[in-house]
Amino acid sequence: MSSRRCVGRGIHFACPRAEEGLSQDFKARHSSACEFRQRHQTSILPQPKYIGDRIQRESIEMTPKTASKKPEEPELIRWANVKEEWLNKDISRKLAVGKREMLGFISLKKGAFVPAHKHLSEQITHITRGALKFTIHGNDFTVRQGEVLIIPSNVVHEAVALEDTDDLDCFSPLRRDWLTGKDKYLRTGRSYLRKK
Repeated sequence: MSSRRCVGRGIHFACPRAEEGLSQDFKARHSSACEFRQRHQTSILPQPKYIGDRIQRESIEMTPKTASKKPEEPELIRWANVKEEWLNKDISRKLAVGKREMLGFISLKKGAFVPAHKHLSEQITHITRGALKFTIHGNDFTVRQGEVLIIPSNVVHEAVALEDTDDLDCFSPLRRDWLTGKDKYLRTGRSYLRKK
């Protein structure tokens, strides 16, 4: 029996054994399907090629759906160039905002009061000058220059400046109320938490 090649499905019968066991009806139907495919060329992924008793697959080049994204660039921020925002007569701030976290440079005059509030963001406060006294769960924490306080998410806290104080407040995720001006507790000096 001579070898036979059917190109419609990319299948090669390269030896007599490849056709053994195939009925005449199958051969006829397969031949018709191949002729149809040849007449109506459509985009079909390459099929396995049967060469003797071995199977060899054609390599398929896959084009990425989207081009690779440009790597993000670092951003250098100098506090001296950031506009200072006065929230009330005793508290001002400057912000450096990334995609997933933000840093606030906060200046508080002695006696400045931050009323009770909470937020989704975890807060890390580093005092660079002066001292802040935080009240959390009825306990006082005095944080002085060179010290750091970590406040978990959704924990109610308030603070008072014991001296003229500068601190760095880091938040993750972003404080949307700070970015949209909805931080009324700082601007009015009043807590807006609902009393239980």
